[in-house]
Amino acid sequence: MIYSRHALRYTLLLLLAACTPVGVMVGAGATAGSAALSEQGVASTAKDAVIKTKILAALADHTFDHFARLDVTVYDGTVLLTGDLPDAQARLDAVRIAWQADRDIKNIVNEITLSTEAIGLGDRARDAQIAGSIRAALTLEKEIYAVNYSLAVHRGVVYVLGLAQNQVELSRVQQIIRRTEYVRGVKNLVQVKK
Repeated sequence: MIYSRHALRYTLLLLLAACTPVGVMVGAGATAGSAALSEQGVASTAKDAVIKTKILAALADHTFDHFARLDVTVYDGTVLLTGDLPDAQARLDAVRIAWQADRDIKNIVNEITLSTEAIGLGDRARDAQIAGSIRAALTLEKEIYAVNYSLAVHRGVVYVLGLAQNQVELSRVQQIIRRTEYVRGVKNLVQVKK
């Protein structure tokens, strides 16, 4: 099914209009608070949000089908692309489009898999459950600085980006992820603080 850019934008506007002013303020406050606490800081977190938005817009402009099948995660200028695309050319196009989206991109990690079938709603729900469980466990763990980590989950594989305080913290993060129900694998993209 082919969707126009205008249809996508109208849909996004409707979704945004559904947010209440109070909900928007609470969400913005929580985001700003998390950004202020992270090692990245507010400026870098904001820059990552801009990079992600530009990449998503560029992918949506290119083709809605590809946009709908991909996820973009950004941490400190490193872009992680996950999802499924039908062929190698589409995969290369997605990476090229991402690189062209913003000059502040430092690195792109291409974890797009080749598949003619898009991920189903059940698998997406399972991935969201995995991500939520991991985020909750990391947040509750006193020895982990959870705001320094970003997660992406695709088909049960957890991709973790961020900055660990030390190797002990990173090991604990990986242990929590591996022990989470339905996790099929872990891809570590975390840097350890020097």
